[in-house]
Amino acid sequence: NQKMEGLDLEMTYRRDLDLFGGDDENVSFRFLASQLAENSVQNTGGIKDDRAGQIGGFGFAEYKVTTSMTYRTGPYSAFLQARWIEGGLLDRTFLESDVRVPASARPAGSNLVLCNTGATICTIDDNTIPSVTYWDSRFAGNFGEKENIEVFLNINNIADKKPNLTPGTVGRTGVGLGVNGLYDLLGRRYTLGVNYEF
Repeated sequence: NQKMEGLDLEMTYRRDLDLFGGDDENVSFRFLASQLAENSVQNTGGIKDDRAGQIGGFGFAEYKVTTSMTYRTGPYSAFLQARWIEGGLLDRTFLESDVRVPASARPAGSNLVLCNTGATICTIDDNTIPSVTYWDSRFAGNFGEKENIEVFLNINNIADKKPNLTPGTVGRTGVGLGVNGLYDLLGRRYTLGVNYEF
């Protein structure tokens, strides 16, 4: 059986302005947040395995927030967005420790795995994946007699943040290096374009 539970929140706000004396001047804000409270599976007779918060292999961040601001004046607009992804665990079945931990210390009902023929809990020196924030922007202007020509510039991942390494496997032979689709894989990029409305 699988159980998923969470919460989504969205808020928007818009206000007219008169900073530069132009027509149709306004600023708007948007806030989106999501919480993944549980994403668990449980086989008949088995223990519940909640994967919420494990980034490695799954990309199940518990919290994600996206907030943006758009300023418009006449035919021109500027947009700025921040995307925050909470950090989490690399592997929920490993215990973070730099010393051996006996199997007897494993709590009842835990999904921590055992190593060394079951004598110790499998440990890892650093079991954390850090949070990350991405910044994006868009600048646009509408031209033409009917303002049906839009020229725009998009800049994604302004700070050129590199994706976190989130190996899906950790074992005696090393780690399965990789990145998770949760993150921006392309780095900073620019898109200059034109939209024409017939």
